Amino acid sequence: MTTLQELRPIHGKPVKQNKSVGLILSTAVTGSVLFAVYIGLNRSLIVALVDDIKAVLSGMLAPEIREKFLGNAEILEVFNISKVGKVAGCRVTEGYVRRGAKVRLIRDDVVIHEGDLSTLKRFKDEVREVQAGQECGMAFANYQDIQKGDVIECYEVETIKRTL
Repeated sequence: MTTLQELRPIHGKPVKQNKSVGLILSTAVTGSVLFAVYIGLNRSLIVALVDDIKAVLSGMLAPEIREKFLGNAEILEVFNISKVGKVAGCRVTEGYVRRGAKVRLIRDDVVIHEGDLSTLKRFKDEVREVQAGQECGMAFANYQDIQKGDVIECYEVETIKRTL
C-alpha cells in the first residue's frame, strides 16, 4: 500500500470544457504518483486544489519532536540485586518520575547515558510514578554504571504532526 508520504503530486493546466463547468475530482493512485483530475475553473476548484497540495506537502514534513521535562532524582545509594543488577536508591528532588519514561543519567554536569527507566519501585511495590520529596528505587534498561551522587533527569518525548 502506498502512503501519502510516498506520493508525488502532478498538477496541470485547466482545460476548456464544452458546457459544464464545475468540479469533478477523481483520484487514482498508480505506482507512487497521485493523479487528481480537476475540471472547471471556479473558486471551489481552486480551494480543493490548494487543500490537496497542502495535504500532500504536510504528509512530507517530518514530525516535530519535543521533550517534556518530568523531574529530577538524586541517587542516594546503589544496591546490587541478584538477577536484576544495580538498582539506584533515589530521592525525587523536582517534579515526578514515571515508569517507562526516558531518562538521562548526569554525572558531574555531563550526560553519561540516555535510555529508558525499566523499573520504578517504592517500598518493594512496583509503582507508576513517584512525586517530589519521596524516595524510590530505579533500574535502567541495559545500563549498570550508576554511582552515588548521580542525577537522573526524567522526560517524555512527544511527536507532533506538522502542518503547513
